[in-house]
Amino acid sequence: WTQYVNSSGTNNFSMGVNQSVPYWGVKVGAGMDTPHLAVDASGNVGISTIAPSSPTSVGTFLEIRGRNGIGGGTAGIVLKDYDNDAWDIWSSGGGLYSRYNNTVEGWSITLGGNVGIGATGASRKLDVRDTSDSQSTILAYNQGASFTGTVYEAITDRTSNSAFNLMNLKSSTTSMFLVRGDGNVGIGT
Repeated sequence: WTQYVNSSGTNNFSMGVNQSVPYWGVKVGAGMDTPHLAVDASGNVGISTIAPSSPTSVGTFLEIRGRNGIGGGTAGIVLKDYDNDAWDIWSSGGGLYSRYNNTVEGWSITLGGNVGIGATGASRKLDVRDTSDSQSTILAYNQGASFTGTVYEAITDRTSNSAFNLMNLKSSTTSMFLVRGDGNVGIGT
């Protein structure tokens, strides 16, 4: 390997081949035993690992800082299949967000832990939004031929009373089907 030494004799940089593993590596400092960047015989690139298991492997955390073009210059990645449309995934204000083709909202996780599907500003623990006129927003579907369980179950630890609702299905702002915490059911009321 080659070592680059400054005028005071300090080894600042090493690069070369480790033939016993084998890999080509680069390291800040002396020696090639633990390079910061390694390329194996298959062409796989490892960052903080000498045994990359895919075209690019990161042995520790991968930090991505501000990228222009998605999320207003916030940190993110673009997942793209050649020249086809891409998924953008980025972090902003403590949240994590995704978008397809730079227009279609994917999912989001807010700083408070709320999850949004089709919504970047999730206001509940699970906030699902759809603007389609031709498909269901949420589908609970069990295809088991011998299924004997529950398809949808909502549970609360609160004592049964009328101060809360277990379920409230609405059309716009009008309750169409209401199940109160005391078990009473209202239809169209």
